[in-house]
Amino acid sequence: PHTKEVTTWGDAKVGDLVNLEIDTLARYVARLNEM
Repeated sequence: PHTKEVTTWGDAKVGDLVNLEIDTLARYVARLNEM
């Protein structure tokens, strides 16, 4: 897939540390919490 070609995901192996950006998810949860 395109993402594996243009990122380092293609080089990732089981046990590797990864940095996940969760700001979008955090904003979504914050909005749900305001309801």
